Amino acid sequence: GDIKIRLDTASYHSEDGDVIAYIPDLKFLVAVDTITPGEVPFMNFGATSDYGRYLGLFDTLLRYDFDLMMSGHISVLGTRQDVTDTRDYSYDVRDTVRREMQAMGQRFEEAYVDTEYVNGNLAYRMAIETMRGECAAQIIHRWSDRLSVVDVFADSHCQTAILH
Repeated sequence: GDIKIRLDTASYHSEDGDVIAYIPDLKFLVAVDTITPGEVPFMNFGATSDYGRYLGLFDTLLRYDFDLMMSGHISVLGTRQDVTDTRDYSYDVRDTVRREMQAMGQRFEEAYVDTEYVNGNLAYRMAIETMRGECAAQIIHRWSDRLSVVDVFADSHCQTAILH
């Protein structure tokens, strides 16, 4: 027909590249595996292979002039506000981890003492798990009344941000 569809490539999820479809006349965007309207992202930020690129996705999506979007896997359409909410959540996880990282040396030292200075790798893992738990608790507290399934995925989001 005479409906114009703009196809753009992006790299937010797949190593092979992703496609964003935009129908300007309808102000409709299709970006699969990006957000889930009303929910926090799927585990590990949608199992992204590049957390940095994932965080850049929001600027990419918000450059389009859209009212509705289909993000795939569910039949619920999203809005610009859904993208903004997911962006704000994702940035909050990142910023929480950055704050928690300031005490990483202290957490490691405490865990190393607990292992009687025998297992540095175990101490490191213990410190990460402590940080992940503290991050998840803060995120759940701040977001549970705004987006669903935060209690299910916050720990994996914190883990992704920590390892990044």
